[in-house]
Order: sequence, then structure tokens, then C-alpha cells
Amino acid sequence: MGDHVRESDVRTIVVLVSSLTLYAASAMSQSPKPAGPGKEADWVVVRDTRENAFSIEVPRGWKVSGGAYRLGANNPRFLIDMTSPDGHTNLRVGDSAVPAFTVPHSGAPEGTRYSTGVDWGIAARYLAGKDFAVTYAQGRFRGICQDMHLKSADSLPPVLAPERQVIARTAQGEVVNTTAAGEALFRCVANGQELAAYVWAETTLTTSNFSDIRNWAVTGLVSFVAPRGQAPQALRMLDHSARSFTLNPEWIARQAALSRQSTAAVLKQAQDNMAAQQLRFERMDAERHRQSMQMDDIINGVQWTADPTTGQHHEAPLGPNPNYFYNPNTGLSVNSTLRPGDPFDWHSLTPVAR
Repeated sequence: MGDHVRESDVRTIVVLVSSLTLYAASAMSQSPKPAGPGKEADWVVVRDTRENAFSIEVPRGWKVSGGAYRLGANNPRFLIDMTSPDGHTNLRVGDSAVPAFTVPHSGAPEGTRYSTGVDWGIAARYLAGKDFAVTYAQGRFRGICQDMHLKSADSLPPVLAPERQVIARTAQGEVVNTTAAGEALFRCVANGQELAAYVWAETTLTTSNFSDIRNWAVTGLVSFVAPRGQAPQALRMLDHSARSFTLNPEWIARQAALSRQSTAAVLKQAQDNMAAQQLRFERMDAERHRQSMQMDDIINGVQWTADPTTGQHHEAPLGPNPNYFYNPNTGLSVNSTLRPGDPFDWHSLTPVAR
């Protein structure tokens, strides 16, 4: 989301596209509409329980999870995951697992983790919105789709930020944000059923004419997976929910103050050239972040787990039983002594530290 969080940075607007409608049209005309969300959704407002950061409208009766998460003092992330009662449709606004990025350079080779003192990110080549949508979809839907093929990928005009904007003028030169958006639509086959898997993403690259360091971030991200015939409806519902996303003004003020404080601390460290102190701060910050996440899990009654089959992580309900299981078909995670069903449907989960 960048160092300065504005409501416009995270209010996601989805552009309905004809390619998705045409893709679903033949399935809708050839067979009855499968069970799923109703034609007119009944919406209910939910609020973030982690930091009271936002409110959002979600379909009534759907399973909802997520909230505000922190990758660093200046880097809050948001995730709202919604699954229909029949388990066939999943909508997602944001994704807390997506970090900030820097374009690889001599101090940060591709794939390495880097730190600014209060935040962290990954060194990775820049991906414009369309390219990020394709890459993200391949990871997002990997555990759902047994067979997955790209139907279309298109660049779109950015909607959350200007295509190009000078954000700072200094004695050395200008700092510029360049934003690009795009979408990707995949044909997904899960347990013999054809699904549509869709991602819309917007990414912003920050450059200057006085430094070789280039940073980038995913400033907008929404996605869904749904039965092929329900794809246009799922996209309309995702659009409605994303448009309703509203940041709490009090949280914005707190975050602005936190950003100022953390930025001042980083500047002081740089001016004092205290490399050893900076390293110690990074370790302490990482430990505080880990402890905070563990405390959040205890308060919220969840256990962070990994699926050895897919490599994906899941929040499972914290419980007294020795084992955790996940059903990728329904998105349900359970704490149980014994596997609750067919071993091909239920994956064993391994409890891990965040």
C-alpha cells in the first residue's frame, strides 16, 4: 500500500469486461444455472477486528475471514476472504501475504529479503498489473484447480492511482510513481467442474532520476473463483464488496502518526550511520511482529498452518486436538483427532510459526 496510506489507495474498483461475460455465456445457455449465490445478494457490513481499520459489505450468510495485517510499521495489509454457503464461489479483496518489492540491484539480488529498518520486502523484477495478475493467479488458485489454462490477460487503465504522477521534487531531482493495471482470466477445472478464476491487479513503480533504486507495490488486488456460469455474477458481487471498502478515519490518523514516527527513526539511523544498531532494530522488529501475530492468533482462536501438499498457508481454528486438516474444495479448516473424511479431499496441515 506504500508508506502513506490513503483511502483511495485501497478502495478497489473492478471493471466489468466483455471477455468474462462471453466466456460464461455459453455455459449459462447450455445448462441450468448451478447452485450458488442468489441473483440479488443480501449485504451485511463487517468491521476489521484486528485494528478497527476498515468496514466492508459482504454477502449475508457467507463465510468471511481476514482483517488488517502488518508487514511493518509503514506497511499495513488488508485481506477480506468470502466463501459462499455452498463452497463453490470465493471472493477476495486484497491479500495480506503480498509484500512490498524492490527491483533487484547490487545490494538486493533477485529473491532476497530486504529491510528499511521498520518494514521489509522482497527483491523482485517489476510486474505491471496484467503480468502480476497472471503470476498471482497461478499461486492463488494452485491448490484449487487440478487443471488451469489462461483464457485471456489484458492491460487496463489504472483506477486507483494516476498512470504517472510526480510525488516529490527534491534538490536532487524528481520522485515519480508509474501505475499500471490489468486482469487475467483462467479456465479452472476442479473435481470435474469447470470454474472461472479471475484476478484484477494494479501495481505502482516508484523511481527517481537521482537513484538506481526502484521500489514497487501492489496497490490494488481483487480476485474470485466461481462456477463458469456464475462468473459475471461473482464479478458484480466482488465489485460491490470492493467498492464498499471504507477505512476508519481514526485508524488513518493513527497510521499517519506511526508512519511519521517510524520514518523519522529510519532517517536518524541513516544520518548517524549506525549499521549495528539498525541490524538490531530489524531483529527486534521481526520478533515483535512474530509475537504480535502469535498473540493475534491466540486472541482470534486460530492456528497458522502449512499444507505440505500445496505449500499454501491456512488459518485453522485453534483447538485441543493433535491434528489439523484442510479441504481445498470447500475452504474449510478443522482441528480434529482423526481425518474428517476422504483423504483425497482433506489435506493434513502442519502447525507452523508465522
